[in-house]
Amino acid sequence: MKPWLVVPVRSIRDGKQRLAAVLSERERVRLNTALLEHVLAEATWFPGRGRTLVVTRCAEVAAVAQMAGVKWLIERNATGMNAALDEARAHLGTNRGSRLMTVSCDLPLLCSDDLIALATAAPMGTGVALARDHTRCGTNALCLPLDVPFAFSFGKDSAERHRNAAAQRGLPVVEVQRPGLAVDLDTPADLQALRFVVPWLWPHARAA
Repeated sequence: MKPWLVVPVRSIRDGKQRLAAVLSERERVRLNTALLEHVLAEATWFPGRGRTLVVTRCAEVAAVAQMAGVKWLIERNATGMNAALDEARAHLGTNRGSRLMTVSCDLPLLCSDDLIALATAAPMGTGVALARDHTRCGTNALCLPLDVPFAFSFGKDSAERHRNAAAQRGLPVVEVQRPGLAVDLDTPADLQALRFVVPWLWPHARAA
């Protein structure tokens, strides 16, 4: 059975504030939209539109999800990424044997093969697959059994918290190391490093 992919997105307009020194608000909106569209385009190949769920409190994000042909869920509590994932898990139910994947919405190198690798890395039904960010401290992706009350702990230095949460449940952890899952975009240095690798990331180039 294919897993569910959950993509939590806080806001198109408020995202990437750390890029405010180099990008205008309009440019950040364009960049955030392009990043989300990219992730959802790869998700259409795996696990597919019918098993992809965007969770957000932002109407603009929901509109992007609708245009991509994927499902979306409007958060009720709007208290952060971890609560959003809890809401998505409750919405999907706890079908035994099914799995939940989640990935960050700012992965410019992501491809469907990365999602397949994440989904198949851990033993079906018993393990957790984890992909660290490029700093090796944060978490950019997880895959875990849907029916396990796993504590999501996204935020600074989340990778070890996620490993500990799995250990508390007796779940083995397999780490997935792929550039498409590791390379995210948070700072001006990240944007500059990727400028010539992924040209559409640079809003000035996209607008030209």
